[in-house]
Amino acid sequence: YGVPGPWGGYGPPRPVRRAPAFDLTKVAAAIVVIAGLAAFVASLFALYSVTVTPAAANVPNNDAPPGQIEVGIGFYDIVPFAPPIVAEAIPTLMVLAALTAAHVLFGGSRSTGALSAVFAGTATLLSVMLAIANPLPAVELDGQMADKLNEELSGQSIGDLIDSVVSVGPGAGLIVALVFALIGWIAAAVMVFRRPPPAAPQLPAPNMVPRW
Repeated sequence: YGVPGPWGGYGPPRPVRRAPAFDLTKVAAAIVVIAGLAAFVASLFALYSVTVTPAAANVPNNDAPPGQIEVGIGFYDIVPFAPPIVAEAIPTLMVLAALTAAHVLFGGSRSTGALSAVFAGTATLLSVMLAIANPLPAVELDGQMADKLNEELSGQSIGDLIDSVVSVGPGAGLIVALVFALIGWIAAAVMVFRRPPPAAPQLPAPNMVPRW
């Protein structure tokens, strides 16, 4: 009679070992860090790609030889055109998002994940705005110069002439920065809305006092 003890061959019950929970928050933080570094590297490449085709100008006696002129406008270039100064904010915001996510990655407070989401989201929106914007300045003529040019261009405006000769599109750096900014924004949102896994309940130690 009595409860079998260690001398009975049974021994105290051993605690059940649980597999460590998969921390999705730290994985998302690592993705934000990688995306921030990738966006910074992408800023070293072209912000805009400009193609000039002189032979495409619809003007009388246009004897320009066939061919194109490729011009790349970087994030930090000042020639031949001054790029939007706001473009420099994209890599800066993504580096800040990476730094705040690294704080979470190395065991810091999860509240900084909201800052990562704000930084990465702002960089994404700026990238979209710059991708659809035209960096070239608007050109308008008036007076006798405009009348003379209209005669030379057969009623064509200076804006139409520029559009027929110059083609502007987002460069490789802006496209890559946009992609990684979007990835970082999604990963930062996961950090914000992901709740920490619940702690495993601790079972009380069994009472091994034998009954006589």
